[in-house]
Amino acid sequence: MKLSQVTQDVVCQYLRLPDGYDPYLMEGIMDSARSYILGHTGLTPEQADEHDDLVMAYLLLCQDMYDNRSAAQDEKSVNRTLDTILSLHTRNLV
Repeated sequence: MKLSQVTQDVVCQYLRLPDGYDPYLMEGIMDSARSYILGHTGLTPEQADEHDDLVMAYLLLCQDMYDNRSAAQDEKSVNRTLDTILSLHTRNLV
């Protein structure tokens, strides 16, 4: 699966959301996660589609954004799996 092929249904199944979830919230989370990945790696959407593992990073990021919707966070650490996957594709090391 390519990053551009991930649908809202796929994300909601991954998050195990019940029926009746807010589709507008999910759309915002998905857009933000995609922008985060592209901004962090410096990849274009076409280049990101060449890396299947970015789909897992995307799903993990969507889950993290959904689960941690408050401004206060208990942990200051980054998800290791997400950080590792994104670091593999980082092009802008400025």
